[in-house]
Amino acid sequence: MSKIYTNEFIEDKYKILDFLDDVSPIMTKYIKENSYSKFYLFYKIINHSDIPTFAKATKQNSLERNLLYYLSIDEMYELENKRNAPFETAHQSNIGLSLKFYETLNLKNPRDNNYLLNDFKDVYLVNENIKYFKLEFTKRIFDKLNKNYNSYRKIKDIQLSNNDFTAINLSVRVHGIGARNDEDFHQLRANIFKGDLFCLLCEEKLDQKGKIFIILKKNPRFFTLLDMTNETYENYQQKQMQKIIQNAKQQENINSDEMITRKFQPKWRKMLTDEIMACLQKDNEIICPFTWISADYTKVGTLFRASHIVSYAEANENEKFDINNGILLCANADALFDKHLISVDENKNLCFSFLLDDEILKSKLLLNQPIFKSILTDKRMEFMTRHYEKFKKLELLRRDSNYDLSSETI
Repeated sequence: MSKIYTNEFIEDKYKILDFLDDVSPIMTKYIKENSYSKFYLFYKIINHSDIPTFAKATKQNSLERNLLYYLSIDEMYELENKRNAPFETAHQSNIGLSLKFYETLNLKNPRDNNYLLNDFKDVYLVNENIKYFKLEFTKRIFDKLNKNYNSYRKIKDIQLSNNDFTAINLSVRVHGIGARNDEDFHQLRANIFKGDLFCLLCEEKLDQKGKIFIILKKNPRFFTLLDMTNETYENYQQKQMQKIIQNAKQQENINSDEMITRKFQPKWRKMLTDEIMACLQKDNEIICPFTWISADYTKVGTLFRASHIVSYAEANENEKFDINNGILLCANADALFDKHLISVDENKNLCFSFLLDDEILKSKLLLNQPIFKSILTDKRMEFMTRHYEKFKKLELLRRDSNYDLSSETI
């Protein structure tokens, strides 16, 4: 998913393939094999309203109910207090979709009728990635964030078929899809967190009953919290690198390193963006963890930079586009961080070069407050330690009267 798709609906086949290329290799292959079918992709990032009621706050001052957030209760309180923005509450218990979904597939308007989607379309769960949407991993997240999950006593994992797809029942209700009587889907939703990607790939063939494939993808924060590798993305990355290197060998004047950067930089930035979005309340909202500046990514995402912690030049091949070696910062903070004029110490406190010994300047740059530490996972702090060590070495050099400070402005 290398581009910014904002309309939650794609009908151009090549754009669908671009969206799914690092999400679901199985469905990418399926689309190519069924060239005579017409495909539509509906997708959304799961928000507070989409979470089942037993796992979310439905009234104010009950943040402990927000189980399906990649945040601890203390982190939620910190966000509320720092930003004077209470977390959302909602009683809705369906995954909301735009009316365009029903109109495009010639389905009944959900505001007029409740019905079983399977009466009109064959519905399948794509088994790929579902291993991450199981109780084992959900409880590991809860344990990591010190959450009480007594309400999960009756939750069980769904049984998947032995092939690529599992048939599943899916109901349509006034507020969206999914109901308690959809037993398998209801169990599955207990493992879908705010910020996870939810897709419905719809296939239409002439004179045949249409199909709907449910595709799920974990938010990058799932992997950074648990210090795990996203195998789907890693396999995709390796295949793409092999292709690029092979093409570079066959053509003259092709810089494979430049091609790799062009290919993966946008995806790496998008992963960093999705990760920070999972921590916030509003759809598409991002925040700079150093300044607390927030904005709608789809509107003014250009205000933010995907900053390498250990520079691209100094990182090894495995580290260049490791999400843990990145952090999303507003432009001013990125410029200072890139030049090691600011860094983060072992206590996750922002530290400043003596060259920034100006409280008025730091205040205007919004750098004089505690930072949002939640994004600084253990693995990311390993990279930050290297950044901080370089920061300290540069500070010693900067204090040397013979040191040329202008060399750092390049």
